[in-house]
Amino acid sequence: MRIPFNVNRLAPVAALVALREPEHVRHCVTRTVRGRERLRSGLVELSYTPAPSVANFLFFNSREDAAELVERLLPNGVIVKPWGEPGYAEHIRVSVGLPQANDQFLDALEKATLLR
Repeated sequence: MRIPFNVNRLAPVAALVALREPEHVRHCVTRTVRGRERLRSGLVELSYTPAPSVANFLFFNSREDAAELVERLLPNGVIVKPWGEPGYAEHIRVSVGLPQANDQFLDALEKATLLR
């Protein structure tokens, strides 16, 4: 198998191993979908509107400079990505994590929005 230079060399190996464990893959997918929906609900409760997603992340308009919001999240141990494309300076991409990490993000976001 030829591995492209920009892809982690372990990722294809891990993918092949995972394919041999379909129950584990189903468990991970189920956990990710539940986490994504929990994040979506939490964002909606905080009056954000996340874009539709079938991936392991959500993308939403933070209604403020995303880079500034990201900086306010850091002291709470939350690292998310402000979107750098022109026209999206107020958008953030947040990856779906384990339940504790998802809740940590939502709690930090709520605190950070109160600070502005």
